[in-house]
Amino acid sequence: MTDISVHELKKSFEVGHPVLDGLSFEVAAGERVGILGANGCGKTTLVNLLLLLLRPDSGEIRIDGVPLEDYNARQLRRRIGYIGQNSEFLRATLRENLCWGCSCEVSPRKLRRALNRVGLGMMDPACRVLENASNFSGGERL
Repeated sequence: MTDISVHELKKSFEVGHPVLDGLSFEVAAGERVGILGANGCGKTTLVNLLLLLLRPDSGEIRIDGVPLEDYNARQLRRRIGYIGQNSEFLRATLRENLCWGCSCEVSPRKLRRALNRVGLGMMDPACRVLENASNFSGGERL
């Protein structure tokens, strides 16, 4: 399990216009977090900082007490689940879409459990995902 702490995080893309200005919070191990807010308030910037895609101007992010910059970016990104603003789908089966990027074999039982957790338990993992996932509702695409 992992604890995440963010302390006095600041990030600007234009001088005098901070996107994040002194953001601080903690997330306990096992806790699930959603990031909500108005356009331009820094949600994507925060995620990009957590994924080491950006560096903060100042402040600190720690995972289990270790500064984020001490982590290997590739290994860190494998441990973080992220659903972006625009969902992208492969023109493939539901199973292939859900397992895309996995470096290990996903058992049918694990796949069924994952589908149940996201409210798609009634779906057949072998069903084809059509272009733009047009055979799924907006909520199912998220």
